[in-house]
This record gives sequence, C-alpha cells and structure tokens, in this order.
Amino acid sequence: MTKAERVILIQGDADKWFDQAIFIVKPNTPSGTVPKNLVVEAEQIIANYLTKNNRPLPPGLPPTHRAYASTTPMHARATKKRAAKGANLLLNVLMVLACLALAGVFIYGMLL
Repeated sequence: MTKAERVILIQGDADKWFDQAIFIVKPNTPSGTVPKNLVVEAEQIIANYLTKNNRPLPPGLPPTHRAYASTTPMHARATKKRAAKGANLLLNVLMVLACLALAGVFIYGMLL
C-alpha cells in the first residue's frame, strides 16, 4: 500500500457539521477491511474524542452518535469504580465479621 493509498480524505456535506475528515489507514490493513461508510465512522470517532476530553459535542451531531459517545468523563468513571471497590471491600469485611460472630455464638452455646 503506497502512502497515497493510505490517506483517505472525506469531504463533509453542506448539512454536516464538519468540513473534512482525514483517515490514515494502517500500512498492514487489507484493502477490504476499511469500513464502507467512513462518514459515520468519522462522526463516531470525533464524538468519542470530544467526550473523552471533556469538550462539548457539536449541536449537529446525530442522536445515534450522541448515544454512542460516553457522557461520563474518564476521571468520573474511575472515581465511581474506586468507590464501588471500597463499598465491596466494606461489605466483605462486615460479612466475615458477621460469620465470626455467628460462629462465636454457636460455640458459646455448645459450651453451656
């Protein structure tokens, strides 16, 4: 694949919210694996990039791509995961303590 074949330039329509999108295809990509609808692919990539970098999505973006792009910033997702891990650890510790307390009550009852 030559360098000229690797660069794909997409012109946006007059009703699209972008003028141009440039794709640079990887050199080892077989020719039949490039997506047929590159405009949709470009809109999805741009929507994901903007959301990951906490930038507002353009108003002309189709609703399907708004749903495709994550609305939660990366740092907020990481904070939620950490909070969930902490809550799981707390619940596991409490469950172990409850089992130990139940075993203690059972053993104490056997000794009486």
